[in-house]
Amino acid sequence: NNLNAKYFLIDLPETNVLSSFYLKKNFPKKKLLLSEEFTGRYNEEKIKKSDIFILTPNKLRNLNLNFDLIINTRSMMEMKKKIIKEYFDYIQKNISKEGIFLNINRYFSYHSGEQNFLANYPYDENWKILKSKPTNFEKHIHLFLTERINYKNKNFKKELKKLKLDEFKPTLTQIINNLKKKFLSR
Repeated sequence: NNLNAKYFLIDLPETNVLSSFYLKKNFPKKKLLLSEEFTGRYNEEKIKKSDIFILTPNKLRNLNLNFDLIINTRSMMEMKKKIIKEYFDYIQKNISKEGIFLNINRYFSYHSGEQNFLANYPYDENWKILKSKPTNFEKHIHLFLTERINYKNKNFKKELKKLKLDEFKPTLTQIINNLKKKFLSR
């Protein structure tokens, strides 16, 4: 409520319905613009008049803005590699100089039907790592906070590859034991 900023929420239509309901209830003074209302190319007037934009992924093509902060939490791990690449191309093109990208995802996932490793996400070398650590309560998920820089950071890819450690890949036995603990403790 106290920050004069524009917020863009990009998600699937079903989730956007819930998000719009929640945001409208909790921020009644903010002007929401829904995906259905965002037609055609980039419209500066619509951008000026709205505070929160709740859009579907296909609307990104029409948004050529510079973002200061981009956050992805727990969704890239569910995407095919081709889609992840499209998002990264968009992010790397549209994040402002010194913009921040917070990426919180699994070290690996098979949810998309493909082997997906965080260490293989298509970052270019124009990033500086601000923070890189497993999340506090879910050790299979990593918090990766980076800043966009205007020079090539040759060490960035080396640091990214460190996230591909096999110790983060749970075995079937570990998964079963974790499930037993969870359900037997109830």
